[in-house]
Amino acid sequence: MAIMLESVRAVPRVLLPAGITTSARPRIEWKWLGTTDAWQVRVRETGRPGEEQSVVWQSKALPGTSYHTFPEADLPSHSSLCAEVCARHNGEWTPWGMASIFRIEPVCPLQKGIVIYDLHYTRKLSPLQAFAHVHLVSALQGLVNRQEPRLYVRFVQGDPVFGNGQVDIDQFWLDRLKGDDGWLCESLIRCISSLPDLLELFGDSYNGLVVWDPAVPATSNVASTIAGADALLPVPFCCDGTGLYKDLIIEQQIPVVIDLRGKFTADGNIPGTGRQSTGSTKCDAYLWALDNYLVTGKCDPCYMGHYIDAWWVRRPGAGGNIQNHTLTNHDYFISRRGFFWDLNVWHDEVPVDDPEQSLGTDARTLQEILAVANDLTRNREMLHVGGFTPWSFKYTNHPGAGGKHDPVATEWELARVLSAYNCYIDADALGLGALANASFLCHYPLPQTYAPVLAHTPPELKDAGLLTEAGQPAAKDFILNYVGDYDSAAWAWGALGQLWESPARSKVTKAWAINPNLVERVAPLFEHLYKTRTTNDHFMAGDSGAGYVNPTQLLPPREPSQLPDASHVWVHHCRAWY
Repeated sequence: MAIMLESVRAVPRVLLPAGITTSARPRIEWKWLGTTDAWQVRVRETGRPGEEQSVVWQSKALPGTSYHTFPEADLPSHSSLCAEVCARHNGEWTPWGMASIFRIEPVCPLQKGIVIYDLHYTRKLSPLQAFAHVHLVSALQGLVNRQEPRLYVRFVQGDPVFGNGQVDIDQFWLDRLKGDDGWLCESLIRCISSLPDLLELFGDSYNGLVVWDPAVPATSNVASTIAGADALLPVPFCCDGTGLYKDLIIEQQIPVVIDLRGKFTADGNIPGTGRQSTGSTKCDAYLWALDNYLVTGKCDPCYMGHYIDAWWVRRPGAGGNIQNHTLTNHDYFISRRGFFWDLNVWHDEVPVDDPEQSLGTDARTLQEILAVANDLTRNREMLHVGGFTPWSFKYTNHPGAGGKHDPVATEWELARVLSAYNCYIDADALGLGALANASFLCHYPLPQTYAPVLAHTPPELKDAGLLTEAGQPAAKDFILNYVGDYDSAAWAWGALGQLWESPARSKVTKAWAINPNLVERVAPLFEHLYKTRTTNDHFMAGDSGAGYVNPTQLLPPREPSQLPDASHVWVHHCRAWY
């Protein structure tokens, strides 16, 4: 053992870069158990005859206090490279140390121009008009970005709880995407400030309008479902002929293709379904959408949006920041032809937004939607549910929300029920619930895989007193710095960028708990983290893996779904994202 330990001490070992990196000037970081007053670093191109011919970059002598450096020039891409370090010890240079193998695969810049639209003006509008404008633009964005990234919006702010309340989140990330080697560094960027101009520019992306009924708030979510399936833009009806209804229908004469006004009366049969009414206008609207859009295959059953409906207009202040109507979150699920709903998971209470319905109607409607989605996938897919219980607005005992259950208990019940139906939650919860531009960001060209920081060797751990000579954990108290939990694309995108730039980040070993499925909506975040990580930054999945689920609910008896065992489906899903 002494010989092995001395061999580790004898030469430095490079820990970063490892695997694939996109940076032509990657961070190089190493570890050595000995003492030194100077370092040298070099990068070789492997697979070439003759060591001298293969060296592509080599540093001068670096101060002994240095732990990392960056090459002064770009390293070659698309080649297998190795980084090596040697140390000056007692006046003599050690041999070149243990190498780290890596490959540079640069991000391919987006060559096409993009349009930016600023939605901050909606913060000064009335609640209904603010809701209407953001809803319409988010639907347009989902349609425009369906095949390629074309439209980027600015709207979301940080949250005071995270110390970034004044940060323009969308501008923060846009600046990084436009950086010297960023994805948008070569894109021609055009700003449009007029909504009519925006609609005219992208007029080939939509077929007309769907008018939703403010008297039945659930129809705003139904309109989002229709937007993705039929390429229509949602507009609320205004009885006085003002607002967007006047601008788009009366003045611009954009055709109304579907009109949801007066369609759901909670009496007789639900139009166009052959079903008897549930006695709830809200649930009738969702069941109509179920039969006409999910069952018929117009929607993708693997994508669902669980976002608050137009009930938000009645109590906009309950969510704090106006952006917590979470309408900007719709764009991704509209681009994926997702199905939207906002229903109470509890059977033992009547929801505050539909007090006339029979007990449990919301919960039964939700379970029918989830059952149909699983039938359509033959129980072979995990279903992506974006969003979260709007706990400050409804379904809980939060002041004004009208329920009797605690918000955390409601979260757990939601997770229990959704997990029983093969759903994983991408938990955009209050207060950082808002996320914009996911339909744009999902096109980011990530590498196929990333590698973790190289692990410490057993001799290093023994020398540090963390392993015994027999290789067992030492009799010590161990502390894991779990930094999370990032099980929401909105939370990760809205907070982690600023936290990551703290000078204190790299000083302590941390396990960043970031669910890997978040790459579906905020891919550039992962690239930024891996590109700028240190050997103290380690990545793990928060909660339960590639999505927020209750794993035991994947195993029989799976109440209330009674579906067969889905543990193999979960394993397949997680393996791909890991």
